Amino acid sequence: MATLRRRLHDDRGSAAVEFVLVGVLLTLVTLSVLQVAFALHVRTTLIDAAAEGARFAALADSSLPAGIERSRELITGRSAGIPSSSSPCGRRCRSSAWSASTTPWR
Repeated sequence: MATLRRRLHDDRGSAAVEFVLVGVLLTLVTLSVLQVAFALHVRTTLIDAAAEGARFAALADSSLPAGIERSRELITGRSAGIPSSSSPCGRRCRSSAWSASTTPWR
């Protein structure tokens, strides 16, 4: 019985257990923050693609299906982190092959 009392009052090994418990909690908090940031990024990308598609469809020489297709191109191109090269991308285009004469509204 005396050895049991000694072991209950002994603090050896408690630092390692506390480290593991705190480490697990910090890992969960970090992963949660990253997940929320990713969800907000996806939401913002979709909202921007919808707005760009609506603007594209509102142009004089464009139609609603063209705006829908523009939104789809932006969503699929941005989700991979690669700008869509098959369609005009307005002011966001960084391709050297892009020229102002290829815009559909000119």
